Amino acid sequence: MNETVPDIVIAQRIRNNLIQYFELASSEHDLLEYQRNVPIAQVLVELVEQLEDSFVFEHVKDGWYKEPTYTQEEINAVINFKEIWKMLIDIPDYVDSIGNFLSSNYWPPFQKEAERTLKVFMKRGYLSEDEPELNK
Repeated sequence: MNETVPDIVIAQRIRNNLIQYFELASSEHDLLEYQRNVPIAQVLVELVEQLEDSFVFEHVKDGWYKEPTYTQEEINAVINFKEIWKMLIDIPDYVDSIGNFLSSNYWPPFQKEAERTLKVFMKRGYLSEDEPELNK
C-alpha cells in the first residue's frame, strides 16, 4: 500500500526540521553533546549543511515557504539569520572545531541570532508530522 503524503505535511516536516536546527544552533550544550555523541562529525560543517537541508534561500522568491506552514515573520527571521550563518562559510581556518567556535568571538552573535530565530518559530511551535495544520 502506497500512501501519499500531502505536500503541506511534507512542508510541516521541513519546518519542524528547521526548528530542530535552531534548537541545536542556539545551544552550546547541544552542540558539544552532538560532538561527543558523534565524534566523527564536523559540527561546524553540519551547522552549514543542516540549514541548507531544510531551507533553500533561493526558493523564497519561488513561493516554497508560504502560509499556512510558515508565517512571514518566520520567513523573515530565517532570511535575517542567513547573514550570520554565512559567516560560518568564511570562518578562519584556526576556528577548526566546535570547541574553538564556541570560545571565539563568532559564537555570541551566531547564538543570539539562532536563539532569536528559534523564538519566532516557537510562537507556533512544532506542527504535525502526520496531518495538515492549516490554522495553527
